[in-house]
Amino acid sequence: MLRTLKTKCANTSNNDILNADYFTEKKYPYIINDANISNGSPIIEGTRIKVWTVAGYYQMGMSVDEILIALSHLKASQVHSALAYYFDHQDEIDEEIAQNQDIDYWKKSVKNQTVVSE
Repeated sequence: MLRTLKTKCANTSNNDILNADYFTEKKYPYIINDANISNGSPIIEGTRIKVWTVAGYYQMGMSVDEILIALSHLKASQVHSALAYYFDHQDEIDEEIAQNQDIDYWKKSVKNQTVVSE
C-alpha cells in the first residue's frame, strides 16, 4: 500500500494533492450511507450503530476508549472513522442528535407512521 501511495504521489501534481480530491477514494472506510438502511442515516458498516450515536457519546465527554467500552463490539478504527465523519458533517449529525432527543419529534413521527399504515 505504501508503494502504491508513493507511486500515486510521484504521479500527482502539487495542485492535485492540495485539492485533496486525490485522497477521497475511501475517506470513511467503515461508514456507509444508504437510503435503504436506517433511513439513510450514516452507520458503521456491519452494525446498526449510527454515526450520531458515537458522536453523542463523544459530545457527552466520552473518550474513544470509553466509547469502546460502551459499544464493546466496535473496533477503535470504526469509532475513529465515525468521529471523522461526524467532524466533516457536524451540522447534519448534530441535527440528527437533536431530533433523536426531541420527544415531540418522535411523537409526530409515530403519528405520521400510524396514519400511513392505516
